[in-house]
Amino acid sequence: MLKLGGSQISRLYKERGFEMSNFYDFLQVYPSATDVEIENAIDAMYNESRRKVTRHDPQVVHRANQNLLLIEQARTTL
Repeated sequence: MLKLGGSQISRLYKERGFEMSNFYDFLQVYPSATDVEIENAIDAMYNESRRKVTRHDPQVVHRANQNLLLIEQARTTL
C-alpha cells in the first residue's frame, strides 16, 4: 500500500480547495468521534469514491483515486 506523508496529504487537500488540519476534518467527524462513527465515515467516503473511479471524466477519476489514498491513510492512522 502506498503511504502518504504529511506534505503530500496537505497538497492533495489544497488541490481540492480544503484546508486540512487532520483526518477528522477530511472525514467530517469530530475528534471525539467513536471508533464506530469514524469507521462509518470511512466506509461512506470509500463507497462514494469507488463509484467515481469508473466515471468517464479523467479528472473525476484522478480525484477519486487520490481520495481513496487519503481514506486508506486515515484508516491506518485513526
